[in-house]
Parts: sequence; C-alpha cells; structure tokens
Amino acid sequence: MPDLSPNAVSDWLRERDPEVALLPLLGPVDADPDVLRTMLRLGELLERALVSDAERLSARLCHPATRINLTAALAQSGMARRLRLLAWFGDDGLPERDAVLAAAMGDGPDGEFIRHELTAL
Repeated sequence: MPDLSPNAVSDWLRERDPEVALLPLLGPVDADPDVLRTMLRLGELLERALVSDAERLSARLCHPATRINLTAALAQSGMARRLRLLAWFGDDGLPERDAVLAAAMGDGPDGEFIRHELTAL
C-alpha cells in the first residue's frame, strides 16, 4: 500500500531523487492530525481497491467528480505525498494508468499547479 505517513513519503522521495528531497517536502496541511489520519486511510483504501478490483478503481479515479476532488487533494498536500501518490498511480499495476494520471493532474488551477511543479522538477 502507499504508506502516506510523513516519514514514509519523505524516505520514499529521498531514495528516488536526493536532490528533490532537499526541497520543502511537506506542506502546512501535512501537519494537521486529521489530514494525516485521512491520508493514511486513503493509502489503505487505495491498496484494498487495487487488490479487489483494479479496473473499477481506475474507472472511479477517472470519474469526473472524483477527478475534481483528487486533483484538489493532491494540490493541497505536500510535495512528497503528492509525488508518492502520482508514482503509485503510475507504477502499481493500475489499469489505464495514463488516464488515471491525467485525471489526477486534471484541468483547472489545481491541475496546472501540479503539472508546473512536475515540469520544474
């Protein structure tokens, strides 16, 4: 499962790109205990859904209502957690990975922010 705890996402990013890991990794929202609990639960639910029905998970992540919320949540989270989720969407056997990644980096200002951040990295 994508462990979305602050230490896990920071360690994950350091292993993959030590230079990027020198940047501020966690945003102000990441310090909120309620957000942390929600993100940890999200990681668990994503893993369960992948194991249970990967096709359905991909379809749900690409659904228009989910796209808006997913992109907003990613834009508000810290960089390390955002990159960890995007990598999980692209690497862990999710069908329609390209469509899911496109949904996660959707239209509007939140998606634009995510795309610009990735371009800058």
